[in-house]
Amino acid sequence: MERQEFCNKLTELRKGSGVKVKDICFTMQSAESAMYRIENGKHSFSMDSALLYLSAINVQLTLKKGKAIVLINEHDSIAKWLKKNREKGYTLSSLAEKAGCSDTTITHIEQKKRAVGIDIFLQLADVLGFSIELSPKKLNEQLHTNKK
Repeated sequence: MERQEFCNKLTELRKGSGVKVKDICFTMQSAESAMYRIENGKHSFSMDSALLYLSAINVQLTLKKGKAIVLINEHDSIAKWLKKNREKGYTLSSLAEKAGCSDTTITHIEQKKRAVGIDIFLQLADVLGFSIELSPKKLNEQLHTNKK
């Protein structure tokens, strides 16, 4: 999936969610311009911002590969997913080369020392063979998230 496709899906889901822009901005702790910058997809942004946005509109991001389904709902879940799946068939260097980043970037993501940019995340998912699904959270997941 490319960044623009991801951003178009976010926009479509927001418009269908009924959540007000001011409430999304409150959850993201950002101005409207930051939210619209994510939606227009012309500039990179962090997955942390994307996950806040998704949480605000009650949407979840899952990665799927065969029978494996991984819920990505925070930075730690990205780090765990990456490390587990990289170790199944890639060295740091080989994955970095295929994903178009440095092995230091992969290491920092796995060690939770660096925020993951949207483009790197999408490329890593593609290289590791995962599809990305954005879908409304189930009611019990919304209640759990809102209690935090």
